[in-house]
Amino acid sequence: MRVFIFGGLIILLAFYATDWLEASPTRVLVTLVDDSFHNHLHTFKSHPNITKHAKQMGYAYTSQPDSRAEGLKYMYPRLDANYVWMVYRNGWYWSDEGLTPTQREEYDRYACVRNPQATDPVERYYIAWGWIKMRSGIRVFKGGFFIDYQNEETLNAAIAYYQNALPWEKFDAIFLDQVDRELPFWQVSPDKTSIALTGAAVTACLNASPRNYSVQDGFLRYRTALITLFRSHGLPISANVYQIGAYGEELHNTTPVDHYYNEHGGQDTNDVKTFGSIPPGIVTVEVPYPQSQTYADFDTTLTTAGIAGRQGSWFGSYGEANQWMLTPGMNAIQLLRAIPNWDNLANATGRSWDGAVYRSSQSYADQTIVYGRHPKTGKLFVVFRSVTAVLPLRVSETVVSGQCVDDIFIERGDCAGHFAVNGNEVRLTGSGQLNEGYIMEVR
Repeated sequence: MRVFIFGGLIILLAFYATDWLEASPTRVLVTLVDDSFHNHLHTFKSHPNITKHAKQMGYAYTSQPDSRAEGLKYMYPRLDANYVWMVYRNGWYWSDEGLTPTQREEYDRYACVRNPQATDPVERYYIAWGWIKMRSGIRVFKGGFFIDYQNEETLNAAIAYYQNALPWEKFDAIFLDQVDRELPFWQVSPDKTSIALTGAAVTACLNASPRNYSVQDGFLRYRTALITLFRSHGLPISANVYQIGAYGEELHNTTPVDHYYNEHGGQDTNDVKTFGSIPPGIVTVEVPYPQSQTYADFDTTLTTAGIAGRQGSWFGSYGEANQWMLTPGMNAIQLLRAIPNWDNLANATGRSWDGAVYRSSQSYADQTIVYGRHPKTGKLFVVFRSVTAVLPLRVSETVVSGQCVDDIFIERGDCAGHFAVNGNEVRLTGSGQLNEGYIMEVR
């Protein structure tokens, strides 16, 4: 059983956050952030190959704990706008552990109460997010509850906790999840075998504490206070709104951040016309949700890269979408995701996407070949997908070396024999490998 040791700490520190909360909910906060911040990889899971790949492909930030050790910047991987902060303090709530009377008293004070008559916490509090998991051979609920947005003391206490508990010196940026304007809650089935969105939003917290705000107004004030807190530490902020078209413009107009993930993905939702007032240059697009089902599809990735490249958006990674870095045979996918970012960093000209071919002054991608010039090294990265594909060189350009790469696009040895150069054209020889990456140094 987890032990809640919060005690009087929040009460003693709550006054500290009052100024944060009193910021006007409609106050516009802006920070100038260079493009390197938008050029990042974000995943909820950690693996050393992710940082190695990110460094190789020129990304500037990752959510990996070894980012700084590899010379990159570290983005705090996940802080949710709608969880009770006890999740960060103690870990997730597990239904098989239950709550002690002391814990129940604290949750009744700070969590959003849905049914005061219910004794089971899964029914008593609004569920912000959750899963059904196996524990000791039985299915149990793992999840977190909404904060009581209607109570000023609760919001102040939450901000005070983050201010005093987070190791700010370790962060170069913050990722803020679950910032949707609506707060849909989850419902666990009575036998705890499934969980699903109810389709309804939280409209009122039935706590005994004073009702200072509506749920929506309190959430907006809390979101403003969180952003003000991060800004006070000089940190750029990335936010996930799930669908830019559904929530992004409202978020950007009331509590703007520096970068947005379009988690939902898809050909229609990734297009700039759905972004409203959000500039495409501060949006990372994705393949359709859930990314775990589409990460390896070349056509889908090509379309996403083409849209991103044409409009100047970014193509990194969000949440669970890390398979394309950790699965063999993903060199073409890896390069497609990097190309829009490289073109942004290099201020590439002549960008176009016609639904089949993406091209710019720096890059090219279609069904037969993908290539681009690394903006930091000038090296040519290429994946041939057809024996007839041609890699064109610039006038007076000469290939001085050619390297094969491994599964995360890092050089693994000389492969000059895999290419034949004829004038300004490079083709694969019989030794060359389709769908595997190559890196060429040119002069």
